[in-house]
Amino acid sequence: MFLAINWFNTTVITLLGFAIVFVVLVLLIFILMGFGAIMQPKVKAETSVKTEAGHDHPTETQIEDVKLTANTTAAIAMALHLYYAQQHDEEPMEIHITHITRNDSPWNSKAFGMNNLHRS
Repeated sequence: MFLAINWFNTTVITLLGFAIVFVVLVLLIFILMGFGAIMQPKVKAETSVKTEAGHDHPTETQIEDVKLTANTTAAIAMALHLYYAQQHDEEPMEIHITHITRNDSPWNSKAFGMNNLHRS
């Protein structure tokens, strides 16, 4: 029974399966790195030219590649969260329960829908 297995075909199929898995994983890594490069934000920076008198004169706005690190992005996100979290009105933490009395009618009372069956 042990000798009835074709070990060459079994080995080829196993190695081919492992190779396909590793090739697909490497391709996914390159695809994700490409998405990261595409989604990197472009930041506009304004350049200025100093004149002889020492005054800054802004020139036209140019787009520069500025790499934002994860720490910088996290700091910006936290600052925006804290800024927008304080934009709502402060509400008191009290609950007021007021009871409104209404006359019962067949439209809003369940008691009119119940059968009056008196059993003795």
